[in-house]
Amino acid sequence: MRPPPQHVSVIMPAFNAAATIERALSSALAQSHSELEVIVVDDGSSDATRDVVRLIAARDSRVRLLEDGGNKGPAAARNAGFSAATGAWLALLDADDAWRAERLERMLAVAGDRADVVFDNLLGFDAHTGGTIGPLFPSLPEVIGVSDMVAMTAPGSCINYGYLKPVFRRALVSEAGLRFDETLRTSEDLLFFLELLIVSGGATATREGYYVYTMQVGSSGRSSPYSHSKPYDVAVAAALARLREAHAARLTPEESASVQHRIDHLRAIAPVSDFHFARRTGDIRKLIDLLARSPAVRRELARGVARRMRGRAASPARTTPDA
Repeated sequence: MRPPPQHVSVIMPAFNAAATIERALSSALAQSHSELEVIVVDDGSSDATRDVVRLIAARDSRVRLLEDGGNKGPAAARNAGFSAATGAWLALLDADDAWRAERLERMLAVAGDRADVVFDNLLGFDAHTGGTIGPLFPSLPEVIGVSDMVAMTAPGSCINYGYLKPVFRRALVSEAGLRFDETLRTSEDLLFFLELLIVSGGATATREGYYVYTMQVGSSGRSSPYSHSKPYDVAVAAALARLREAHAARLTPEESASVQHRIDHLRAIAPVSDFHFARRTGDIRKLIDLLARSPAVRRELARGVARRMRGRAASPARTTPDA
């Protein structure tokens, strides 16, 4: 039996998200487009995440909880959600994010009868201040292609399109056998979105922002307490290389070169990413090891010292009153 053409399955992986998941679920259930189900896939939480979801599910039968067993990562959780989904459309919502109430209605209107994949802009959310800013991208192209998605940064922004969260037809995923790469714990979104774009031939986009994204570093300069991200640049580069090889016949020379450029960039920045993560987590042994063996890390540290010195030199001199 085919699902109704406008029915949406919302896929939400959750790991220790008790503090944020009620907000995420409430935003999905409050959609002006009500033909939906929300599939929460718990990824081995040790907090009260499952209890919160069960309470909400008892009030709204559109919510379903899957307990995938153990901590397998967001890719595996999303794949489990795909397998359980019954909607004609799939939409991704992280457990620390939220939607504006009109998101699904507007996204499906943009898709119409032709588009298989639709992206919208992001609104930034600062978990410390509770404030929303944005949109995070000054604009989006009407059609997002492979070269757009794989670029290190989007035009006018300090982040890239891999942060976007599409709404897409389940038939596209099923017929092409698309799944998230479960070997990755970060940037699995980027790899999956690239395959979506390769298979679909590109995505329609709207510059309007309906997805409220919790920023890892907010406007206050403080990291989000709900982020579990760490760098896996080498693993992501290897996964991109496999994708490039698997879809070589479908990629244009320009797209293939764009993917290779991202691979080269990730391999180059891997030690620096590891250095910043070790500093953030207080791993002194890792910091010393990276400083000893990586010229790129030493250059990054020297640039940081130079920036601080310039900042001090630019600040007004302190004066003392006459005796």
